[in-house]
Amino acid sequence: MKITKPLPPQDFAVRVAVETVEDLKLYQRYQKESCATKWDLKEMAGVILSTFLAEGDPEFLAWRKRQARTTGTLAPPPADATGATDD
Repeated sequence: MKITKPLPPQDFAVRVAVETVEDLKLYQRYQKESCATKWDLKEMAGVILSTFLAEGDPEFLAWRKRQARTTGTLAPPPADATGATDD
């Protein structure tokens, strides 16, 4: 397991459907009510996106690893919240 220092966050603006925003707000409320965790909506959306890219699509993850191994130019999978990676 490699421990890496997280990079500083970057701003990333994205437009999403109204329904997606409503679902995010519902999830934000769920987190507050069930886990006693308050999230900023944009921060929460970023965490959800990061988690999906790190863990959500097995075919993408396999492709990403192949790309990193063959080209050496793509970054390995991102570190989780603790800074640990799968490699």
